[in-house]
Amino acid sequence: MNRAVKRPSRVLVSGATGLIGRQFVAARRAAGDTVVALVRRKAGEQEIRWSPGVEELDPALVSGFDAVVHLAGEPVVGLWTAAKKRRILESRVRGTETLVHALTRAERPPRVFLCASGINFYGGTRAGEVDEHSAAGSGFLAGVCEAWEAACDPLRTVARVVNLRIGVVLAREGGTLGAMLPIFRLGVGGSVGPGKGYVSWITIGDLVRAMEYLLEADMLRGPVNAVAPEPVTGRRLTEAVAEAVRRPAVLTVPAWAARLVLGGFAEETALGSVQAVPRRLLESGFVFQDVRIEESVAALVAERR
Repeated sequence: MNRAVKRPSRVLVSGATGLIGRQFVAARRAAGDTVVALVRRKAGEQEIRWSPGVEELDPALVSGFDAVVHLAGEPVVGLWTAAKKRRILESRVRGTETLVHALTRAERPPRVFLCASGINFYGGTRAGEVDEHSAAGSGFLAGVCEAWEAACDPLRTVARVVNLRIGVVLAREGGTLGAMLPIFRLGVGGSVGPGKGYVSWITIGDLVRAMEYLLEADMLRGPVNAVAPEPVTGRRLTEAVAEAVRRPAVLTVPAWAARLVLGGFAEETALGSVQAVPRRLLESGFVFQDVRIEESVAALVAERR
C-alpha cells in the first residue's frame, strides 16, 4: 500500500508553473506543507528568484528545506532546430548544476532531492521491456537524460537523490492528452504512423502520488520509472481517447509527414516505442490507482473543470 507517513514540511520546487509542478504544489499545499517556488522573474511571496546557467544561486536561500523537487526544463515539443536542442539540453543540465551546486554548499541540505528525468533515457525505440536496470539507449533525448541525471552526482553524498524517469503524462489540462482532446472531439483524430509502437504512460494523479511517495520512501534512490504498469501501443491509446469522447478515430498521420514536419522530435517520440515498467515502485509497495488505459482516459475526460 502507499504509505501514510510524515511528509516534509518545507519543499522547494522548480518548474512549479508547469503541468506537473502545478498539480504537485497544489497537493502539497493542501496537505499543509510550505512550498516555495524557484522563479526566473522577480520573486514574490513564497518564491526565490534564480537564473540558472547565468549566475550562481546563494546556498543560504536554499538551506533548510526538507525536500527539493526539480522539474524545470525547456519543453521538448516542437521542431528540433539546433537552437531548440541547445535550449532543451542546457535548461536541464545547467539548471540542475546550478541547483545542485547551491544545495551541496547549503548549511542544511535537503533530506531528499527529487529530480525529473524521462523514459527517453532508454532511447526512442527499444525492443522488449526496460526497467531501471536497463542500459541507456541512443538518440538526442537519451543523451540529454544521461547528462541530466549525471548533473545530480555531486549531491548524492549529502542527500538521497531520486531521478524520476517520467513517461507520457496524461492530464486533461495539458500534455499529450490535452493536445489530443480538441482534435478527437472534432472527429479528426487518429494515430501517428501505424500506431504499433509502445507508449509508456502515467496519469497526472498517479504521478503526483508517486512523487509524494518518493519523498518519504527512504529505500529508493537513483533511477525510478514513473510509468503505469502496462505500456500500450499508440493505436490502443488512440482508441481509448476516441472511445472516451465518443468519436471515430480513423485518420492516420503518415510517418513520413510527421518526420517532415517535426523531424527528430517525431522520430524519438510519436514514432518511437519504449516499454518501460515501474519495477522499483512496484517492488517497494507503491500502488497505482490508474492501471488500464481505457478506464484512465475515460476518467480524465469525464473530470469537471
